[in-house]
Amino acid sequence: MRIALLTTFFPPDALSGIARYVEDLALGLVANGHEVVVIATSSKRHETDTSIEDRDGYKIHWIFDSMPFLLKIFPSFNMLWASLKIRTGLVNLHKEKPFEIVEFPNTEYPALVSVLIRLPTPLPKFVLRLSSPRACFKKTYRTIRISEILEKLQACLSDGIIGNSKSNFNLCQNIYGFSETLPNRLILHDLPHGTKPFSAKPLSKKDNVLRIFFLGRMEDRKGFDILAKAWPRISLQIPTSQLIVAGEDLPYENEPSFFSWAIKGMPTYALDRLEYRGVVGLVERELLYQQCDVCVIPSRYESFGLTSLEAMRYGKPVISCNAGGIPEVVQHGITGLLVPVDDDEALSHALIKILQDTDFRQQLGKNALADVNKRFNVGRMVNETVDFYSSLLKTIPPS
Repeated sequence: MRIALLTTFFPPDALSGIARYVEDLALGLVANGHEVVVIATSSKRHETDTSIEDRDGYKIHWIFDSMPFLLKIFPSFNMLWASLKIRTGLVNLHKEKPFEIVEFPNTEYPALVSVLIRLPTPLPKFVLRLSSPRACFKKTYRTIRISEILEKLQACLSDGIIGNSKSNFNLCQNIYGFSETLPNRLILHDLPHGTKPFSAKPLSKKDNVLRIFFLGRMEDRKGFDILAKAWPRISLQIPTSQLIVAGEDLPYENEPSFFSWAIKGMPTYALDRLEYRGVVGLVERELLYQQCDVCVIPSRYESFGLTSLEAMRYGKPVISCNAGGIPEVVQHGITGLLVPVDDDEALSHALIKILQDTDFRQQLGKNALADVNKRFNVGRMVNETVDFYSSLLKTIPPS
């Protein structure tokens, strides 16, 4: 099959679950003998409006997303402009050699114009991969409302839908209202392609520091502010604890920095044991997973929770929230602990409990690694995706 994967979140070095998913799927599809082109926007200026990059067996077709200055003032126009630019690249590539499948995530709009204004024949099948809907983001801008309308259009006009968790699939179905007869498949994420099941041995420690690791963008949905509220209690109760934070910092409402807003007023004794790394690359990220004792993900919503899977792969227990698809990845009391959303007191109690009880913490970590190797084995996601693609291509349209 010739497959186009459309995305605006790329490359995967960024802390974006969508970008990491797109690359992993692309690598898996190529390994299975399929031809893959990732079509992504880029803010970097090229000599022309497009640039093609070869990456590990698949091609990235970069689209320069510059736009008139006046349109930049209106985020909704920005979405449509990026969509139109990507469609132009998609049409040109489709004319050269037709795609059979075009896949795109629900929270981006690169495929919107392509869905509304169909590509030249032969028509590909349009597949929507469900991620966290914009309805789960804090509604601080009108753009969120517009986004929900665009998402609904994409869902209703797609040929098939893939969900990454039961919870998120049901939520999206309620929000978008797509027909139950629309072809759909639940396909959980798995480990990065090429990863082999392994027994993660904890690094030998030269100190007695108990490290808590948070990885995520500085935004409302990821819930770092809840962790920031809990951290002073934890640091007082566990004097040897340290909080390491990594992720892109973003503006928040009238504040220039979400991170600065979240830690405003934090006692000095807690700040002294908090380390903010900012955006980290793949190598540093993996090292932080290996060095930590527990990974905390206090998200208000996650469609799946890829960070949980990454932490479990290193044999680390996860403390997260009972929200979205997280409980389908983290099993409470077995591979980690789940607390109510927005409950900083419950979060601090869970972290204190897991840091104080070494045997419990290590057992959760062992269970997490075993569960990853059993339920999220490499290749399953790609095989199930290819099977769904094939079923769509066999569908005979009504006469």
